[in-house]
Amino acid sequence: MKQIHIDLRHKYKVNYLRVTMGFILLGMVIYGLYKGENFFKPMHLILFSAASLYYILMGFGFNPFTFWGKAYINISTEAIEFKPSILKKPTTLQWQNCKQVNINVSSIRFSENNAGTLEFDYQKMDVESIQKLKQAIVSICKEKKIELA
Repeated sequence: MKQIHIDLRHKYKVNYLRVTMGFILLGMVIYGLYKGENFFKPMHLILFSAASLYYILMGFGFNPFTFWGKAYINISTEAIEFKPSILKKPTTLQWQNCKQVNINVSSIRFSENNAGTLEFDYQKMDVESIQKLKQAIVSICKEKKIELA
């Protein structure tokens, strides 16, 4: 089996309302710069320009916060590594240390040989990625003779 990589960062569709709001805010900033300091204070200009850039990027489908981190699942024949959000550290489980895998409706629980458990919650993933994840885990469990529950 080849290595499987699933990106968990949300992909957004183009939202023209957000793009329009971003350009309206950007227009307010430009108008405030030409009108003078009496119309807007410098702090307002900074906040409006940051908000306008945020709205424009979000409107075109790019979440600015995902540039600072990754959220993923890597599955190989040696280990599974998952990082459920951009703020959490990655967790790695070696398949040789896994005793049992329990696939539930909303999560996957891995029981380790040293009596520890790891749980991965996949409720916010899309259906195609969930199926891909389950199929990869089931095939590795059959290959490595790990108990499925």
